[in-house]
Amino acid sequence: MPNRQTFTQQDIESFHWVRFPGMNGEILFVLSGIIRTETKGSSQNWLNVPITCQINIPTLPQGQGFFIHYHAPFAALNSVFNQNQSVNSGHSVNTCRLKDVNPNGNFGSNTITLELGLAVRDSDAYLHRVGFNITLAGVILPLKPVDPIP
Repeated sequence: MPNRQTFTQQDIESFHWVRFPGMNGEILFVLSGIIRTETKGSSQNWLNVPITCQINIPTLPQGQGFFIHYHAPFAALNSVFNQNQSVNSGHSVNTCRLKDVNPNGNFGSNTITLELGLAVRDSDAYLHRVGFNITLAGVILPLKPVDPIP
């Protein structure tokens, strides 16, 4: 069975958040949690697995979105396992960024998408969990209506 590449809020354990006022009317959010990835290696070569996880921005009023001005995502290994004898086993988080963030303040949303580049090496090596911490700064404004497709 191939490794999953798309995750949602339901795949996050220990989700925590803090919201507090920033400077110049901005709001700061800090979001953290642990994504259950269950990524399995397939050989002695590095298996690179790009994943995304959609994360809800909590406490936004109905019809309002968070318009991001600044962001600082971070992710790291939380749980790894090698079933049998380790032969050059390895686990890594190679990249971490927010996907489709337009930090000029012109696009708002009630979710963000964390994009990670994971890697596993060894046919019985597993990357079970990846932890994340994301800091967001921006403003809460009404979302623009979406034009229906004719």
